[in-house]
Amino acid sequence: MTTRREHVMQAVVAALNADVKPAGVPMATRANAVAASSGQLPKVAVVPLRETTERINRGAIVRRTLTLRVECQAAGIVGSEQAADALLDDIVAWTTQALAGNTLDGLLLTLDETAIDWAVEVSDYAYCAAVVDFEATYETRQNDQTRL
Repeated sequence: MTTRREHVMQAVVAALNADVKPAGVPMATRANAVAASSGQLPKVAVVPLRETTERINRGAIVRRTLTLRVECQAAGIVGSEQAADALLDDIVAWTTQALAGNTLDGLLLTLDETAIDWAVEVSDYAYCAAVVDFEATYETRQNDQTRL
């Protein structure tokens, strides 16, 4: 049994991995994007964060708003022109281009970008992370999250 939520998550990963994505943008996965070394970067991962529900017209349909996060990470070389945040900027731009406003072939009612948070850590390499949050709205039956 696969829920519509899981279908949404799989479709988001597929949209991020489209054949037309820009050079340098890594394949997205469903695992958390925690990297052990700069050799594993850049990375993109999609994770669910929270879901709220609203019953529609006291009927058998529930409108669900899933907050999902696209975690992006990159590493640059300190003191070089390869700034980690600049490398990451193209990945973040692709994320919003691929997802914002996309209904994923009618699976969603809406998919809206809601926030981007950036973080930088400098050691031998400059690590940069950006998390891009989206709200995905879709519907299911009240008693069956696998169907509409």
